[in-house]
Amino acid sequence: MDALAVAKKRNLVFRGTSRLPPENPLCLISLSDGGKDAVSIREFDRDPKTFVAEGFSLPEGKQHVSCVDRDTLLVARDGCEGNLTKGGYPFVVKELKRARPLSEAREIFRVGPTDGGTSPFVLRDIEAHIHPTGAIRAISSFVSEYVIFRPESIDLSSR
Repeated sequence: MDALAVAKKRNLVFRGTSRLPPENPLCLISLSDGGKDAVSIREFDRDPKTFVAEGFSLPEGKQHVSCVDRDTLLVARDGCEGNLTKGGYPFVVKELKRARPLSEAREIFRVGPTDGGTSPFVLRDIEAHIHPTGAIRAISSFVSEYVIFRPESIDLSSR
């Protein structure tokens, strides 16, 4: 990270990873410029220790991602006017496919703009089989609920 920060002439702070099961060398790395809430996310290959040239790359924003499979992400992010809560966090989860622009991501979940925000998740067992996928709905700073996705879209914004 230090070498990348020097090369980019920015104060990059590592903010975490999202990855597939251990046998898959690809992961998503979240980097914050100066430690702020907004992060940029890039796909990284652990074997050659390089960013994937045509991999997933999400511009800086307040966002959360979770890997469904090698070619699918669940993404909650800013980037469009009107998709942040009053507190400034994303309230829409979209499904993003590899090699597709963010503008083509399919909305699959939405909470209300007065909620605290949302963050997608994928739950796997020890053998890496996916059980539920869903999102955490932050109703307030102290109250959250977990929502399991179904094949159709979910809209909780009217609650």
